[in-house]
Amino acid sequence: MEKFALFLGASLLLSLLAFNPGPVIAHEEVTFGDISIVGGWVDEPSLVNELNGIILNITQVSNGQPVNNALAQLDVTLQKGVDSKPLEFQPSEESGVYTATILPTQTGQYAIVMRGTIAGQAIDGQIEIEDVEDTARFTFPTGAAGTTATTTTTSGGGSNNQIP
Repeated sequence: MEKFALFLGASLLLSLLAFNPGPVIAHEEVTFGDISIVGGWVDEPSLVNELNGIILNITQVSNGQPVNNALAQLDVTLQKGVDSKPLEFQPSEESGVYTATILPTQTGQYAIVMRGTIAGQAIDGQIEIEDVEDTARFTFPTGAAGTTATTTTTSGGGSNNQIP
């Protein structure tokens, strides 16, 4: 009986591992020769008028190693329609990972545009990233802008306390 329980437990664990697809990551990957660049929003879904960031993870395809100082000769802009803004990336604590802070002010499609070189490899392309969404589907409670909700609570003594 004990062997059966062990077998059943191991089978269940393997089933969960095999059929669990894991989290969905909306980052996109592009390859230029021996350089792989994965880019996307730091926080997803990206919401209009919510501070966010762009993240780039840059590795060498041949050995899977991160590329340090990868953006020294690369111009990176964020594009929305005909508008574009140069991004100021900072290296993160993880090698080969770079982030830039941005406040998306319109919903819709954005693209990371890259031109220059990384480790001697010419880079000229873009990554279309996940659309910026309206905050309406997350808004609660709905109401006129600027209204303040009042909550009434009752303490143990039966009196009402107004909380603005």
